[in-house]
Formats: sequence, C-alpha cells, structure tokens
Amino acid sequence: ADFVAKTSGVIATVVAGLLLKFLGRSSVNDIHLMDDFFVLTEHILNTILFSLGGLVWGGVVVENHRDGIWRGRDWGYLIMLYILLHVIRTLLF
Repeated sequence: ADFVAKTSGVIATVVAGLLLKFLGRSSVNDIHLMDDFFVLTEHILNTILFSLGGLVWGGVVVENHRDGIWRGRDWGYLIMLYILLHVIRTLLF
C-alpha cells in the first residue's frame, strides 16, 4: 500500500479487515468452522510469537554474560520462566 497507492500500510490493513468483516460473512458457509479455524490460527501464531520472543530474550541474556559461563542461578531463571509461561498459556487457553 505504501508504494502502490501512496497510503499508510496500517490504514490499508484496517480497511481490508473491515471490508472482510462486513462483506465476507455472507460468503462463509459454516460460521462455527470459521471461528474454530481462527481460534486454532491464533493459538499457533501466539505460540510462534512467544517462541521468537524467548529466543530474542535468550540472546539478550547470553549477550549480558560476556564470560560465557552459565551459572546455576541462570538455569533456574530460565526453567522458572519456561514453567511460568506454560502456566500462563494454560490458564488463558
């Protein structure tokens, strides 16, 4: 949208979403199937997002340890973070 129509990409995405919301429902045969599809897609994309965020955070943690030595406390924090993220995900899903 930035290069073709010289408009904001965010505004183009919002307009596309609104058009699909108002005009797309009539072309869907099974509303329940569509809702289930979007719930599954949301869960998969959230899992990918949290995994990538964990990788970035892991890179920050490793970068802060210049000597390259992982201590027991560091492993404990990582395990605690891993368990906490899964508990939060379980409570939300």
